[in-house]
Amino acid sequence: MSLSACRVCESANVRLHSSFEQVPIHMWPLARPDGASHPHRQEPIDLYACLACGHTQLQEMSESLVAELYGEGFPYEDDRALKLNRLGKITGVLGDGFFRGKKVLDVGGGNNPFTGLIPDSERWIADIDESARKLVGVSADHAVIGDFGRADLPKHYFDVVTGFHVMEHFRWPLEAVRKMSEVVAPGGRVIIEVPHFSRVIEEKPWYGVFHQHQSMFTESSLSRLFSEGGFEIEKWIRNDEVLLAVYRKSEAKPAAIAPVNGMAILDRFRDRLRGLESQLKNSAFYRSSDRLGIYGAGGTTMLILAHFPFLRERVKRAFDRETQKQGKFIPGSAISVAAPEELGRATDLQGMVFVSENLRQAMGPSFPGESINLASMLDAASDQPNFATV
Repeated sequence: MSLSACRVCESANVRLHSSFEQVPIHMWPLARPDGASHPHRQEPIDLYACLACGHTQLQEMSESLVAELYGEGFPYEDDRALKLNRLGKITGVLGDGFFRGKKVLDVGGGNNPFTGLIPDSERWIADIDESARKLVGVSADHAVIGDFGRADLPKHYFDVVTGFHVMEHFRWPLEAVRKMSEVVAPGGRVIIEVPHFSRVIEEKPWYGVFHQHQSMFTESSLSRLFSEGGFEIEKWIRNDEVLLAVYRKSEAKPAAIAPVNGMAILDRFRDRLRGLESQLKNSAFYRSSDRLGIYGAGGTTMLILAHFPFLRERVKRAFDRETQKQGKFIPGSAISVAAPEELGRATDLQGMVFVSENLRQAMGPSFPGESINLASMLDAASDQPNFATV
């Protein structure tokens, strides 16, 4: 499919940058291996840049495909420590009692309710998943189910609207921002967190692009999105691997947001993948090992193997501490997932791939063979990977 208009500024002046022919649509391990009897669904990914505002994004997807993305094999965040850290960052800037007594709407919080951390508030959840109703009386006072853009919510009512790692998932995020503008009270705030694409490119480019993230936001494109909806930035709480921002509804027309060069951002993404592929192919580790293992069996592993099929051909087994992944298979492959306790007995494998030095230091000594850390290879840039530039 193509892209008819930019998801941020609605300009039709969008350009295809590059494509991946086939990428699995599921992120976490599946019950059966990929094969003729049960093929794992794979779909193209087309990368577009808006020439008017610079927003980087994927092609349009059908509603049925988007619904399938969140079925089997999709990881929902449920990390209380992470949520507490986020709350601490927000209240550290806005004040310890910021949420107390306020009417708060958490958009997309049905599987990961932030509202459970703010019991002294009037807590609403808006989510497309029916399971959010179960949260009423537990971590929310009200739940509204359905498409957020068409949700039946009181107008100009909420003191705070939150959306944590949800904006990148919307097919048309500007519709969501306009809905936020409709429901937030005068003087209210919208608090948003998204992955920061420019930083992801530098630190873990293999995790930069997948079907679920239909928009890849930078500081500029996120603020342009909210400017289009009538908001202006009040405060950047984080501007590192994530963007955590506070927006206020503007009485006047928000200040213009300067466009960025989205094609150049995607060039950098392509070059970081090229550099990593070159490092891998030219390493003594890869040249001397044709039976490999990889540590981790989540989205990171799936994407690494999808971006680098030459590596996938040599990986025979994955290892992961999460029991719900063990005994299943990496999407797009027949690679099974074993428990970490099996590392010491994996004598049939010649090498082990880790994605960070911390993991390598922690788990590498359990493996009897050689190991590498992909993160340490990122600074080289060389040959072109399996990436078709258009």
